[in-house]
Amino acid sequence: MVRVAPFFLTHSVDGHHSHKTLSAITFARDNGLHLLTLPPHCTHRMQPLDRTYFKSLKSGYNTASDGWMVAHPGKRISFYDMAGIFGTAFLRTTMPDKAIQGFKCTGLWPFDPTVFTDDDFTAAVVTEEAQPVTPAVADLQPVAAGTPPPPVSDADLQPVAALSDVPPSVQLNVEEQGRGLTY
Repeated sequence: MVRVAPFFLTHSVDGHHSHKTLSAITFARDNGLHLLTLPPHCTHRMQPLDRTYFKSLKSGYNTASDGWMVAHPGKRISFYDMAGIFGTAFLRTTMPDKAIQGFKCTGLWPFDPTVFTDDDFTAAVVTEEAQPVTPAVADLQPVAAGTPPPPVSDADLQPVAALSDVPPSVQLNVEEQGRGLTY
């Protein structure tokens, strides 16, 4: 029998780095866990428990809530009632086979690279950005205090088709400068 190390499924939210910290990576490595990060804008197709497990749990919770409201006419579901309603739905809908099927239908386990085509990941390309170019230290020239910036030629300026093409940080600066504030 082949022994497989457990893995922890994490996903990046629009490429956000908060899910991939050094401490999390170190913890996983020290404890024999494999980290699996899903590409942004594809998680709706790749999250195994969302595909099979939570969908039926949500439906079961809605059914249990409807039953509770019929049994308690005129009352609102309180935070205290939610746990009992959830417990009813959980016991009726959750089965290990659903969780296992979620990993299978997403191709995560057993690994199946044929589940998706390249077209399934085109939405992730939207958020890909080129790495910023950092000038070499040798190229940096010291500037004396009070020295004006170098002149900008028309060739250096890029036309902007619409305000939506301008990064949000620049839009904020333009709007705030219109109110007499600058950043």
